[in-house]
Amino acid sequence: RLPLPMQNLVTQRVLVMNYCDGISLKSSETLANAGIDCSQLVARVCDAWACQILQYGVFNADPHPGNLLAQLDKEYGSVP
Repeated sequence: RLPLPMQNLVTQRVLVMNYCDGISLKSSETLANAGIDCSQLVARVCDAWACQILQYGVFNADPHPGNLLAQLDKEYGSVP
């Protein structure tokens, strides 16, 4: 699930998006306790950034664990 832009707050210089629930990447223990496969999650995050940079040319320029959340999807497994 992707956060959606809040159109009434977006300008050419600022992007405001809605809240998405998930598990912070700050603690591998918390992720493991939630059933998140950290190896799968890392691979998916790397694939997502590669697509953002190489395919779309628009990317998260502040990629630290506090800016990323994980979810355990019943169909897809561990997803960023």
